[in-house]
Amino acid sequence: MVPTLYRILAGFVVGVLVGGSLGASAGIYPNIAQFLLPFRWVLSSVPGIVLVILAMLWCGVGSTMVVVIVALTVTPTLYLGMQEGIGAVEGNLREMARAYRLSFRKRLTELYLPAVSAPLMSSCVVALGGAMRVAILGETLGASQGLGYTLAVARSNLDTAELYAVALISMLMVSLIEVTLLRQFRKKLQRGEKA
Repeated sequence: MVPTLYRILAGFVVGVLVGGSLGASAGIYPNIAQFLLPFRWVLSSVPGIVLVILAMLWCGVGSTMVVVIVALTVTPTLYLGMQEGIGAVEGNLREMARAYRLSFRKRLTELYLPAVSAPLMSSCVVALGGAMRVAILGETLGASQGLGYTLAVARSNLDTAELYAVALISMLMVSLIEVTLLRQFRKKLQRGEKA
């Protein structure tokens, strides 16, 4: 269970950082959004099993492969949430911020943070569920420990009780991550909006 949690969290953080920063850039600069559109389409539409096989070819089997798969799954969801949130800020407000020469920090906290907080949180919750699914799939096909590996052993032994136990543990892990980390993240975003 611990290796799976580590892999999911590591891949999730990488996906949030990459997807969030690319989404912010695309929301502010439409040319970047046009350039990144085909990549978003590809990453959003490729089945998880294809990502697993590609990651196995790129990284071999083990933890790195699972982290890469999770990051590739999380990135387009966070990208789209951030891009849509920033894109929702009216052009008039952006012009006014430029005209009054608001500092970057002021624009971030007063203009962009309120616009991205709701779509960003929704994207994180959706991405977390997808991250768990592909992490377990990746571990099932190419890891020697973790929930996915346990699932593969249970499948080969036709152990139905263990299959259900793995499914239950994975649901509990997603709930635990959402309740602890994502709620704290939401509180920080809301504090930033009020500030």
